[in-house]
Amino acid sequence: MKTDRGWFIEFQHSYLKPEERRARDAFYRRVIWVVDGTRRKRDAAQLLNAWNEGVPIGSSPLLRKAFSDNCTLLREWAGSNTPIFFDLGEAERLWWLLATSTNGLAYLAPYSRAKFIESHRGGTADAAREFDEFVNDIPKLLSNYETQLRAQSLPNVFRQPLRRSRRF
Repeated sequence: MKTDRGWFIEFQHSYLKPEERRARDAFYRRVIWVVDGTRRKRDAAQLLNAWNEGVPIGSSPLLRKAFSDNCTLLREWAGSNTPIFFDLGEAERLWWLLATSTNGLAYLAPYSRAKFIESHRGGTADAAREFDEFVNDIPKLLSNYETQLRAQSLPNVFRQPLRRSRRF
């Protein structure tokens, strides 16, 4: 399905090989995946468990860094640079896989099903524009967050500016 804003929405129920997904990502360029998270009995429970055990990002309880080791959905869909939403059959929300890393981490957030539909099915122009802008900003936002985390983990001696010694 192609939206008015130029997104192609792929509804995926069955297993899709990563090579096929990458080929579709490259072909469509602006693709959004909505993945059936109820296909296997364990998927929804694993995803919610990854969310519950995840680490909240900053002061937001709605964005978490989750670990994909015990979540098949997160592992299968890792490595995509396009928006991926998991549909667990909940009436009010989808689960947005914002980004993944090579070390088994995934950024995950609930997303309003109604807002998703409004953004892509002839809703307000503002909702569609906000979605587009956020998708474009995600890599920078997460990169800034990771940079800040690395800086905080350095010992104090590396975070303070060097002072010149008065001794000659």
